[in-house]
Amino acid sequence: MADADGFEGSYEGIGEMLNSDWMIAEMVKRGEAVKERAKELAPEYEGTDKDEHRGRYKRSFFVHGYAHGGQNNDRAVAVIGNDSPEAIFVEKGVVRRRKDGTLSVQPGQHVLARALYETMGGKLPLASKADEAAGIITGLRKRTPKP
Repeated sequence: MADADGFEGSYEGIGEMLNSDWMIAEMVKRGEAVKERAKELAPEYEGTDKDEHRGRYKRSFFVHGYAHGGQNNDRAVAVIGNDSPEAIFVEKGVVRRRKDGTLSVQPGQHVLARALYETMGGKLPLASKADEAAGIITGLRKRTPKP
């Protein structure tokens, strides 16, 4: 069906456009901006002892672009991630029980989420509500003995 200007859209043409090489390149370009911001936000161990993995998390960000992605496999996408072994702990945090029964909580840094939101013009706070709750729970459980 044509509109008032005589333009007639084509779903097939739109699908081709959304999966075109130039659209993949644009998604990768945007992904690279997120990756660079993530590198800026990434924590790096600054202790005095020698750590052979120092900086590995910061060096392990990647961007992959491809066609037929997204929820419906109908558009170009870029995937930004980090493939270092410690990435899950840096991103999501970790809770450990010490030998004395208290909990040690290291909140997640949410580097990729923060990088995405900041690259899009927004700001995401460092700590999420879940991390804040974990901090409160840790404070309450300091006297809780190990089961």
